[in-house]
Amino acid sequence: MTSPRPVPLPSAPPFSRTQWERAVFAGADLHANHRAVALVLAHMAAGGSRLETGGPQTLGNLSGCTRLSQDCVRKGLAALESGGYITRPDIHLWTSRRIWPITLTMPPRPAAAPAGGEGAERTEPAHPSGAVS
Repeated sequence: MTSPRPVPLPSAPPFSRTQWERAVFAGADLHANHRAVALVLAHMAAGGSRLETGGPQTLGNLSGCTRLSQDCVRKGLAALESGGYITRPDIHLWTSRRIWPITLTMPPRPAAAPAGGEGAERTEPAHPSGAVS
């Protein structure tokens, strides 16, 4: 009896820095400071999607490149991680004293807003004077 042939796993789609940067700019939930941190990370990744352990992504380097305080950089990294733009190892499980690796990831696409919900085009009632603006 022959064993079944293993089926290869589908490969991950190639990372596109351009698409990732577009997602960063389209992220309505990202503060301008968080976008700055994101763009510096993309620059440091040099076209790839990963900044390896011990890489240039120290708080000092990110702070210097963005001209933001280290606290702002920390908040930016946390916002990027919670928004799905980056992944990092769990701080409670990371035992290495070296700098965390960071992987740039495409955030999940937002669900379509329901008609008349948030994000829907705003309409105004007719002005009582009948004037057209």
